Amino acid sequence: METKPLGIEIRHLHHAVKRFIDIEMQPIIPTLSGTEGMMLRAISREEGGTTTAGHIMEISRVNKSSTSQMLSQLKRKGFIDVKADVSDHRKKIVSLTDSGWKAVEAMRAVLVSCEAKMATGLSEEELLAFRSTLNKIRENCHKEENQ
Repeated sequence: METKPLGIEIRHLHHAVKRFIDIEMQPIIPTLSGTEGMMLRAISREEGGTTTAGHIMEISRVNKSSTSQMLSQLKRKGFIDVKADVSDHRKKIVSLTDSGWKAVEAMRAVLVSCEAKMATGLSEEELLAFRSTLNKIRENCHKEENQ
């Protein structure tokens, strides 16, 4: 068996997991892409489900143009409201709508199911070792980033 570079293996795993979750999510919320769902979940983690577009861009590590485009799509689909900040009209305040909160709740249930399916056949020890390995790789990447 050919050994591929670690980064390639991680990338392939990332794409496989993303596809798997998208397939599982599609029947539940067909109008929501996986990336949009991740953005909704990020917004939901903020106090009251309200934050700024700039903060979303910062935590999601997505550029300004892509963030703006995604927020426009989520607003058009009725999952968020976007308003100008009264103290700084350049700043956009983003809030989940009732539909946005319902979508986040539905996603949580799907993600719990996906997690169980992905872990099928793995022992608790294997899962702990896998998570530990991922954390070490992430830490190594961050060390290199900050040098």
